[in-house]
Amino acid sequence: MTTANIKRISITLFDQEFFVTQVIDNLVNTFNATRYRDAYHIKQDNSNAFLFEYGVLVAWDISEAAHKNICEHLLVDISGKTFSSLEQYSFHVDIDSRFSIRHDTLTLPDNEALSLLGLSHAFAQSAQLEFFESKALNIIQENSYITNKDMSRDSRDLSTC
Repeated sequence: MTTANIKRISITLFDQEFFVTQVIDNLVNTFNATRYRDAYHIKQDNSNAFLFEYGVLVAWDISEAAHKNICEHLLVDISGKTFSSLEQYSFHVDIDSRFSIRHDTLTLPDNEALSLLGLSHAFAQSAQLEFFESKALNIIQENSYITNKDMSRDSRDLSTC
C-alpha cells in the first residue's frame, strides 16, 4: 500500500440537527443527495459524504474545497450555526483484502455506498457520544463546588444513613 492510495475520512459535528425541510430539500436539490432513513448520501465524482439528521457529516475522500462547500451550504440553511471538524482517519480500498484496521488506517474490500454508510453510522455515533460526554464533563466541573462545599462543612459516614 502506497501513501498515494490512502484516502481521508473527515467527521464534522454541527451544533444543530437537520430536521428542517428547507435544509433537506436544498441538500437533495443542490447535491443530488439520496436519503437512507436518517442519513443523506452525497456522491461527488469518486467521493462520498453522509449527512445525518442529528448533525454529523462523515466525508469519504472529499477534497477540502468540496467539504467546505457542503458545510458552508448547510450553514447558510441553518442560520449560520458554527461547526467543528472533529476527527480525521485514513482508509484505502483493496478488493483482495478483508475489512481491517492497521496503524489507524481502515482497509475496505469495496467502496460501495451501503458499506460506507454502515461505517459512517459508527463514526457519527462516536462523534455524537464524544460531544455529549464533553457536555457532561463540563457540567460536572461547573458544579464540583457543590460537592467540595458539602465535604468541607461536614464529614459524615454515609453508611450510617
